[in-house]
Parts: sequence; C-alpha cells; structure tokens
Amino acid sequence: MSIPFRTAAAASTIQYRPLVARITARHYARLRTYLEAEAVRQGLDLLRQKEGDEHALDYTLSARVDTLALAALAKLFDYDADVIAVLEEAQFTRAQIRTRRLPMSGDIVLEIGGQGAGGAGMSAPESAEQGGAR
Repeated sequence: MSIPFRTAAAASTIQYRPLVARITARHYARLRTYLEAEAVRQGLDLLRQKEGDEHALDYTLSARVDTLALAALAKLFDYDADVIAVLEEAQFTRAQIRTRRLPMSGDIVLEIGGQGAGGAGMSAPESAEQGGAR
C-alpha cells in the first residue's frame, strides 16, 4: 500500500549559485576527444555542436554525460573540484553539460546545459531490445 504525501515548506531563502567551472583549451580538447570516442563505443549521440563551420574553434558544445563514468571524466580535468561538481550535478539530474567561451575574458567555461535524455539531437539508450540482458 502506498501513501501519497506532499511536503509543505516555505519558499527557500537560500540563494544558489549556478555551477560553473573554468577550463583550459587543453581540457576542452580532452573532453571533446573522449566524448567522440565514447559516442562511437556506446553507439549513442552524446555530443552536439553548434551548427556552422566545424573547423571554427569557438569552444561551444553540449553533451550528455549520464552514461559516462564520473572518475573517467574527472581525470580529463585533472580532478578539478569545480569541474567535478558540474559533472556530478549533470549526471544526477540527467542534464547536459555545456561549454562556451566568455566574450570579454576569453575564458572557457563548463556549465549545466539542458535536459539530456529527451533533448533534441540526443538519443536515449534503448531498453533490453538493443543490448540484451546483462
């Protein structure tokens, strides 16, 4: 028997900062290479880039990370705590990560993007039909 309940609480007064981490161009390159390899290995569409010239280096991408090992991703960024916080939140909420270059400073940032499982251009893993029982 299940008992439905609802938590009634006053509006939160805690202000949360959006999770953002600064990364280097080398970290961006490692991430992109890793995502491309994992997309092929898993047969999933993990990586999405902005439309346009694929050779333009604007450091902009969106990616699913919910099927990837957090430890492997953290290693790409030399175990930076800010990056791990972004990756962990993205995995927990099944959101995408997003990278972009800030216009004024030129810094590259890693942040939480949109929802990954149902996002456009992203494919969710199939059930037992595709991979069989494990």
